[in-house]
Amino acid sequence: MSNLLKDFLKNKKVVFYGDSITHNWEKYDHDYNLTQGENHEYGLGYGHVKMLNDACNFKKVDNFAVSGGCYANCMDINPMRAHFRHFGYQVMNSLEVLKEAEVVFVMFGSNDYSEQVPFGDFTDVATCEKQSNMTFYGGMNHGFNKIKEVNPNAKIFVINVLNRTCPVEANRTFNFSVNEYNLAIAHACRIHDIQLIDVSKLFVLPDNFLGGNKTTYTDDGLHPNHEGYVALTDYILNQEVK
Repeated sequence: MSNLLKDFLKNKKVVFYGDSITHNWEKYDHDYNLTQGENHEYGLGYGHVKMLNDACNFKKVDNFAVSGGCYANCMDINPMRAHFRHFGYQVMNSLEVLKEAEVVFVMFGSNDYSEQVPFGDFTDVATCEKQSNMTFYGGMNHGFNKIKEVNPNAKIFVINVLNRTCPVEANRTFNFSVNEYNLAIAHACRIHDIQLIDVSKLFVLPDNFLGGNKTTYTDDGLHPNHEGYVALTDYILNQEVK
């Protein structure tokens, strides 16, 4: 009997949280005036959420991902990161749907890295969604705890951060790498007994980027293009359920 996600997900009620990669950059204009859950209201776009649904025929699918989303509330660091973009807020604004979910996908990209959100301690838990000094661990723990409190029977899958070449401001100091954020995500998954889908080596540098020698998975160095979403979807579907 198959133990792959492609079979496990069939006819399931599924909820998605995340940032522009899950929100589907390919379809929408992202102007910082979005409200939470645009995909929840307007459809699935053309990214991996729709591709997973096409492959698995979900019984119900709700996508609360928002462009610019972070694990931590970092509005104090960057005022453009409105509260609704952060993990805990997405969860708190989807409680009725979450109660019925059988599967939850959480995939936040590299926005926490871009803002250099402090890691804090792995025991940190945010006191509320709008806590101004939220750490990376605090944001993750807050969101994961709330999901488990609302629906302890849901199977949670966390997808970590894809490689990127998207340039950053030359005058900024980056003390933490994408890999360090992925290590923290892996640690949080172990703490919460959540299955991690490790995509950190899926977009291989430089092979799958512009100028590389294999299929180009991203045109801007950050967001998947169509080929990137196909590769991401196929990778997810062929993971074993643990």
